[in-house]
Amino acid sequence: MSIDLTTTDPDGPLEAISAFVDGERVDPEALRNALALEEGRAYLIDLLRLREAVADAEPAPASALLRARQLRGVVRPMAAAVVAFAALAGGYVAGHRAGEAKSPVPVHTATPDIVVTSSAPEAPKPTRVIKLEPGLNWTERLGGH
Repeated sequence: MSIDLTTTDPDGPLEAISAFVDGERVDPEALRNALALEEGRAYLIDLLRLREAVADAEPAPASALLRARQLRGVVRPMAAAVVAFAALAGGYVAGHRAGEAKSPVPVHTATPDIVVTSSAPEAPKPTRVIKLEPGLNWTERLGGH
């Protein structure tokens, strides 16, 4: 019995090995027949070596990309918070130092005198009196301002 070993034939004996390596469903008898041949076993070894060689060239799995996006979603707000805090702290320190340089506030160590009065203070005398006359310079409105 003669078997054609070309891989271009989709129903060739080596196609079962290729489908098996790719994780597809394979007829067990076709795989047994393909692996019974010396060329079939050499083909399996070649396919495994090829897969190992290109394993590093494959793109990152979607789960790794998702983790990177999630991490980016956490890092950006944290970085913004750090920048805002640094700006506020820097502004506070700069304002504090500028205030000290312009006019130093004397520090009093003595206790202040406490003044006790027996009556409420009087209101000051008016310096100007405004006279309001209804209808002339004043109108009353009910329920509003």
